Amino acid sequence: MSLIRNANQSLPTWTGIPWMVASGLALLIAAPSEGQVLQGYVIDERSEAPISGAEVQLLDAAGDTVRQTRTDHVGAFAVGTRRNGIHRLRVSRLGYEPVVTEPLDLASDSVLHVVVRMAPDALPLEPLEVTARRASHLNRATYEGLYERWARSPAVGSNRVLLPTDRDFQGSWTVRDLLRNKNLVPNRPSTSLRADVGCLIVVYWGAQQVRDPYWAEDLLDTPTGEVEGVEIYNHLDSAPLPFRPVLDTTEVMPCAAVVIWPERMGGRPW
Repeated sequence: MSLIRNANQSLPTWTGIPWMVASGLALLIAAPSEGQVLQGYVIDERSEAPISGAEVQLLDAAGDTVRQTRTDHVGAFAVGTRRNGIHRLRVSRLGYEPVVTEPLDLASDSVLHVVVRMAPDALPLEPLEVTARRASHLNRATYEGLYERWARSPAVGSNRVLLPTDRDFQGSWTVRDLLRNKNLVPNRPSTSLRADVGCLIVVYWGAQQVRDPYWAEDLLDTPTGEVEGVEIYNHLDSAPLPFRPVLDTTEVMPCAAVVIWPERMGGRPW
């Protein structure tokens, strides 16, 4: 809905300030220098509050855009054209129904004051906004995944991600020493992997599950100075998907997983 007034009619006020004064000198200075000028306000139809940031387009008789601008912080705008004759205004703003005014006859060298009223749009706005997207390595059996999990892992708890720079590595010469000294695999009488001395611990050498129990035992004796990091998961349901072992039905169900990442060629990044 729109309301058209000529320059001689009284104009509405907001907060007690006359319409022409509220626009201030900025509106007069911003008025285009073309022969015909349309200036006015865009307001909320219900609250009578000014609408800032609304896009205002001046259309010619064919519906083509002649000029366009946006309303300022008090809802004011000004557009002009060198052509006289029939024109319309198209006004749009997010959250409001678009408005196209009735025909406006612009006489030569005229200034036409208008007030455009906009009704709030009844359609709900989409609540989801995707502002960024990136690849995550949290559930990947890669060195990038190791470091991303380390950055997010807690300093205490039953699931740990450790790097040689962590204090837990101090005084541990091998991975087995690390597990024993820090009690990182609780409820076990020893650090053996055998199920007959506790629950079964599954060992991964990087991304590969080690199924040979003798090789797995040997890997626990890997010097800590030769590993990039160690991951310990005492609750397999919270382990990354690549470290939830797939076992034969005849095998003993595991209770924990230890992931040993060998030092990469070229040294560590830290």
